Amino acid sequence: ALPISIKITEEEQKLSWNKNGYTFSPATDTHSLIDIGSKLDICVGGYDNSAVSKSCTIFKVEEGGKLVCCIELRPKIQFNQLLSRKDEYEVVESRFKIYQAKCYSNSLPRGNLKSTILEWTKEYKIINATSDLS
Repeated sequence: ALPISIKITEEEQKLSWNKNGYTFSPATDTHSLIDIGSKLDICVGGYDNSAVSKSCTIFKVEEGGKLVCCIELRPKIQFNQLLSRKDEYEVVESRFKIYQAKCYSNSLPRGNLKSTILEWTKEYKIINATSDLS
């Protein structure tokens, strides 16, 4: 099958990061999801529909060009409902939450990798919604 491109929003692109020897970047097509899944022995290759439909965004973390971790972000939107009508609302803030962070064979990030991912979440105000980083 041909790769399907995954639209990366400007806000998602801004989350690309280089720190402590690690590079964080979004997966841009379905073949890269399969590649990440194959290299890390995890099931992210099956996230193609979710990634294309934007219900999640997959980031890969590399160290010296070698893939070491895969992060699933989901949109985090908080609504402030207007009082006039219950079905009207305005978005007060929109950011992301980390849903998963998996290394080879679903092992969890440790040491420098873990602390760098936590630094990334603080830098970009990403909500930590996973026990993978506890």
